[in-house]
Amino acid sequence: MTQKLTTSLIAICLATVVSTSAYARPNHLQADTNQDGEISLTEFTAESTARFTAIDTDADGRLSEAERKSHHQLRKSQLADHRFQSLDSNGDGSISRDEFEQATTQHKPKHMKMKMARMHMKGKMHDQRQKADANGDGYIDRAEFEAHTTELFALRDANADGVLSKADHEFRKKNHSGHH
Repeated sequence: MTQKLTTSLIAICLATVVSTSAYARPNHLQADTNQDGEISLTEFTAESTARFTAIDTDADGRLSEAERKSHHQLRKSQLADHRFQSLDSNGDGSISRDEFEQATTQHKPKHMKMKMARMHMKGKMHDQRQKADANGDGYIDRAEFEAHTTELFALRDANADGVLSKADHEFRKKNHSGHH
């Protein structure tokens, strides 16, 4: 029973976080520095450069597999904290049965769709890492990262207007069956 409850809680937490829009992920919310509701290439690049610098813990100008894995673990921990806080509606540091059941009721229909989206994204992330390492040396240097950042921006800018907006997210969602 406890294992089933834990598994259900994890699934609901993941569904809550994965449902965040592609253009407004936690990192990219910070990118909208002028608070106009859109992210320009300049804002997107600045946020990505800051992320590169944060991940490059040895400051050698390239991202190793170990640095990427370490950053991934940190992000997982931050997301887990965020998920927990979103379920702990009264802020008492624990999730009551009522809070759990409320989350289950709110997010249950989305569960399977989110699970499929996560599986799809896991494969895409691996492909993107390989693509970002253009010279195949096992590291992503700053130039590779910047080129990849520009390419990602162009892919997300569905209407090619030079900014990422809710309209771009809705277009991609509609035309890609919810896969981002």
